[in-house]
Amino acid sequence: MSPHWWLRFRIGIAVRLTVAFVAVAVLAVAAYTLVESGPAIIQFVDVHPDQNNPGSRRSAAVVSGEALLGAITHFGRATGIRIADDSPARVIEAKQASEDLKRKAADYLRRARTAGNAPQLNKFASLLRSQRKDAARMIGDADARRQHIRNYERHFEDVDIRMKDAIDRAWKIFGRVVARQFMIDMSRILDRIRPDLATLVSTGDRNNSSIAAIGANEATFAAALEEHETTLRRTQGDEWFDLMRSDLAALANARSALDGLENPQAAAMSRFEKANARLAVLLAANVGPAAAPSRGPTTRYSSGKRIARSAASSTDKQITFAWLSIFTLALLLVSSVATMLSIIRPVRRLMLATRRLATGESGVVVARGGIRELDSLAVSFNQMAEQLAAAQAVTRQYHDQLEAKVEERTRQLQHLAQHDPLTQLPNRRQLFVQLNTALASAAESRCLVGVFFLDLDNFKNINDSMGHVFGDRVLQTFAERLRGVCAPFGFAARVGGDEFTVIMAAARSIDEIGAAGLALVRAFQKPLHIDGRELSMSLSVGASVYPDHESDAESLLQAADAALFRAKELGRSQMCFFSPDLLAAAASKFNTEQGLRRAIERGEFELFFQPEVNAGTGQVDLVEALLRWRLPNGTYQMPADFLPVAEESGLIGEISDWVIQSAVETAARWHHTTWPEVRVAINLSSRQLLD
Repeated sequence: MSPHWWLRFRIGIAVRLTVAFVAVAVLAVAAYTLVESGPAIIQFVDVHPDQNNPGSRRSAAVVSGEALLGAITHFGRATGIRIADDSPARVIEAKQASEDLKRKAADYLRRARTAGNAPQLNKFASLLRSQRKDAARMIGDADARRQHIRNYERHFEDVDIRMKDAIDRAWKIFGRVVARQFMIDMSRILDRIRPDLATLVSTGDRNNSSIAAIGANEATFAAALEEHETTLRRTQGDEWFDLMRSDLAALANARSALDGLENPQAAAMSRFEKANARLAVLLAANVGPAAAPSRGPTTRYSSGKRIARSAASSTDKQITFAWLSIFTLALLLVSSVATMLSIIRPVRRLMLATRRLATGESGVVVARGGIRELDSLAVSFNQMAEQLAAAQAVTRQYHDQLEAKVEERTRQLQHLAQHDPLTQLPNRRQLFVQLNTALASAAESRCLVGVFFLDLDNFKNINDSMGHVFGDRVLQTFAERLRGVCAPFGFAARVGGDEFTVIMAAARSIDEIGAAGLALVRAFQKPLHIDGRELSMSLSVGASVYPDHESDAESLLQAADAALFRAKELGRSQMCFFSPDLLAAAASKFNTEQGLRRAIERGEFELFFQPEVNAGTGQVDLVEALLRWRLPNGTYQMPADFLPVAEESGLIGEISDWVIQSAVETAARWHHTTWPEVRVAINLSSRQLLD
């Protein structure tokens, strides 16, 4: 047998409430039956002395207030129902009750005024009119209150839907919405307003507590909206924000109107019921004498006396009614206690499980039991907990995968930040880091550090003639061989272009550093094999030594660079150590290069034309254009002093172009004037011929 077999016989809250309702209905029917079969409806009788009694002029007659009393009762009940419900049927019922009361009151007053008791009847009629006016006013207030509540509901739903749509449109990752926290907090504020609004709609809020709670949450939401105005206008748009502000103003107006209206279900309704009871008392006190003689038996009382007749209830029926009431109350008590326990216990279990689930605990299970609805809720909660645990497992898996990807990407970015993307050698930044580390270690161990500056000879010609793609393949192949050559004694790095650096750490002597430099030169005397091609290249190397030449990384690199220039001057495939005079030569070369750049811009070059005389004829058949550089101090510098620097720096092209243009312009001027047979010889650089 199933351990939960008893759950098959549980009953829901609907059945429990139905049993209680039937019990109350049975009690009401029994009470109505007893009343109908017991006391008679009250009649107000006026008895006067008959004609046989001395001093009497008329016999007794009866003026009945039964119809008017029923109309008053029906009017009060219809007014109360109409205040709570504005459906068309209730509107018609209340209007008919009011008209019926008015008609029956007029009939009663017309018949009763013949008795001559006008002051009391006038008081009764005035109170009746006031009661009808109060009923109309309360109905109007109730309708206005309902209309304000509906307006509030409509604007609230607009605000709530607009806020949730804004959150739903937020960025989603792994099926979860990632939105700004303040928007989620604002949505929660609206969720707190909703139950208070539901209470206000369903119960009418007899003490205005729901209105106060709604006002507090509404003010909190408005403050949050204003606080984050800039962000919301940027993310949601000005139209969205203006609509939210407009709806909030409408909410505040509707709530203020509700707060200002008197609640008809509270004090006003109580006054109305008291006034109805007073009408019944006045009706009993104000019945006047009959308009016509009575045809029934005469009862002899003094003039103007009023009596109320009623049939006494049976003692047995009273006892039966008492026992029926006790049984019904006991049934209601038992049903209420059972319902309360069957709701409280499961709800507590659900609350405890919810708190455990909120703390991150997995495997939370709620025990089944209680009324059918809460038992079904427990089953749904357990299913939700299982799905949530599965979702958390998937989320953790995705999170681990994301962390692995982030870690891998971080390593890749760090590698890119420290290495040249083309050759995968350390870049200039990483070179300085490793070189400073090697210098610090050498300072402690009193060793030497060799710094080699490498440059591929004639790489520019290869790059220009074969293309940049092939040039990149040359650099990659060169870097692979360089990495293998320097691995036994140090590491290599790419400084830029076709310039590379090799660091030899912990060297014991300068001879060892020199041997390493020569090994680098010899390693590239062998051809490189690139994409099926055999390419012969040479390498120029400049070297500096720590601490003999310099003591910091930047200075060592500058010294090695100066030595590299010296090696290039000596020819291809050479290695040269740094010496102090190389810095002076490098500085002079740098100054010359900068001066050449300014000379082109300022027009400091001049052409001198040297004639060549024909020995046979004695005439000048040809002139040679000779370039001179006029320095700012007025002296002239010979081409041998600056043209080598111009060729190395790439300025020779611009200078040659200027020489050709100036010589041609001069020859053209001579040709068209005094020397038509002029010929001009121009000296050109071999590099310009190659270009």
